[in-house]
Amino acid sequence: MRVCRIASYPLIAAWLALGLFAAIPALAGIRDGWREYLWFGAGALGYVLLRQLRIFSKNEEWLQVFSHELAHTVVSILFFQKINSFSADSKAGRVSYSGSGVGDLFISLAPYCLPLATYILLALRLLSASESLYIYDILIGFTAAFYVMCFVAQTGLYQSDIREQGSVRGMMFIIAAWVFNATIVLVSIRGGLVGALKFVWTEYSSGVKLAWEWICGMLN
Repeated sequence: MRVCRIASYPLIAAWLALGLFAAIPALAGIRDGWREYLWFGAGALGYVLLRQLRIFSKNEEWLQVFSHELAHTVVSILFFQKINSFSADSKAGRVSYSGSGVGDLFISLAPYCLPLATYILLALRLLSASESLYIYDILIGFTAAFYVMCFVAQTGLYQSDIREQGSVRGMMFIIAAWVFNATIVLVSIRGGLVGALKFVWTEYSSGVKLAWEWICGMLN
């Protein structure tokens, strides 16, 4: 187990480096096609404004706790863990699961970096007619802003989920996952979810190729 944990550091670092490599052209795409992100921006702004309403702000903390525990639950199921209990209130929540222990890193840290509702909307967006895409873009921006607020409110070294995975390793993973997910979401607005996945695959492949060529050049 300790060997796997040590080996994960360079893998996470490589994921982060490749993610940053892919994020650069993704951000350039926003600059070049900013008009396509207006509805996304409107949704994000809508969430920021909604937070100012007392009736919403009173329930936001519960929504964040529920989202946190839901992410644990969904990723646990994806790794074939058995869910024993689920609870969430305005102050705290807890998910109890059991199984082989495979995927603990992903299960523990998912709430800090997985925009679950945003991905669901991106998948549904694939089925939408072109004239309705703006509705999904608004909702995607809205949920993306929600997850940013969740990250701000919940992420810190005081969290037992992060400490148990190793503070350095946990934060590296969360940052790498955020870069990856942000790239997918932003590119999806212009090219759809499938196009975004293809974009990331192409950029990651190019990054690996460049790194390999650099290593070979250093050795020769």
